[in-house]
Amino acid sequence: RARQQGVVFVTCEERDEIEQLLKRTGELLVLDASSETVSIETAEAGTKKAKKKTPVSIQLPEFRLISDKPLLDLLKAETPLCGAKADGVRRLYKLSDRKRSGFKVPEGIVVPFGVMEQALAAKGAAKKKYEKLGRKAAGQDEAGLAKIAEGLCLMIKGLPVPDEIAKAVAGKFNKNKRLMVRSSSNCEDLESMAGAGLYDSVANVAPQDVAHAVSDVWASLWTKRAAIARRQTGIPHESAHMAVFVQEMITPDYSFVMHTVNPANRNSDEILVELAAGLGETLVSGAIRGTPLRMIVHKKTKRVKILSFANFSFGVQPDQASGTCLKRMEYANDKLTQDKELRTSLAIRLARVGRLVEKSFGLPQDIEGAVAGKTIYIFQARPQQGVLGMMIGS
Repeated sequence: RARQQGVVFVTCEERDEIEQLLKRTGELLVLDASSETVSIETAEAGTKKAKKKTPVSIQLPEFRLISDKPLLDLLKAETPLCGAKADGVRRLYKLSDRKRSGFKVPEGIVVPFGVMEQALAAKGAAKKKYEKLGRKAAGQDEAGLAKIAEGLCLMIKGLPVPDEIAKAVAGKFNKNKRLMVRSSSNCEDLESMAGAGLYDSVANVAPQDVAHAVSDVWASLWTKRAAIARRQTGIPHESAHMAVFVQEMITPDYSFVMHTVNPANRNSDEILVELAAGLGETLVSGAIRGTPLRMIVHKKTKRVKILSFANFSFGVQPDQASGTCLKRMEYANDKLTQDKELRTSLAIRLARVGRLVEKSFGLPQDIEGAVAGKTIYIFQARPQQGVLGMMIGS
């Protein structure tokens, strides 16, 4: 989201450096940041502050609200019906069927746009109240918007989820399976807006509990962060809709995020791979302090360069009952840390998959997935922000 808004975003884990910077609060400073170094100096007299950029309004893709189908098969999950995220998984699923694709996509089923609205309509006055508050949200300051968003979240969480959804999920997935229940709004995974982290996903859901998870994901349409992001990008609240993607959960050895163009230097010949043990929340949530195993793979030469070894103190794992828990990491027993040959081989395999997805989708991709045993799984792929002017050829 920082790249999308044109914001320089620098992280630092050195407490001494942060404390030195805090001592200069109120000064006008010049920040020079690159992939190698960061320097901060006092600005010379007369230095002008950069003008604040006007956010670019986001054009949403066409969407349709379905009233007669509470569930769609994954292969019918196209953008107008289910959002770009679910559509991307549909394309990945078809791509994974190719001979020697090198990856798999877990089975899934989708609750399309319009089902939440039908649930609102079924409660009589609730739909009118929802629409009224949505219109009122447009003219609020941040505090007012947050208050309205909180009320709308609670309203949606109380909606009845159609019984057909629970029955279909129970029929598709074995009762011993665990599920990921993911957002697929019409405001995320777009070429002009990633929307990463704005909406919720619920991990480790038993099939019989899917209704609660669906309502939680619907409600995340009105998290404070999502409502503020819509206002900043000029998206009318009444134009935002939520589909829900229910997918078999894989319990991985490692999760990964892969950028098919190196985001640090925009080198289209380099793929950046980041891995961490356990579920992908370690990588994408920012809640656990640490560094992933970070590697650069050259697309043509297959040369692998290690940028950092993983040092997260904890990995995220499925809890025995539901949800997730933290597991302390022991890197002395971690195969990827200790085995160079295994590390290099996996990096090359991931890069090969990344190139295939990038070429098929026609744009640089931000890919999330996991490694379980010898199998690579991909969960989603979205246009990579910050490099989208770079078209991908053969």
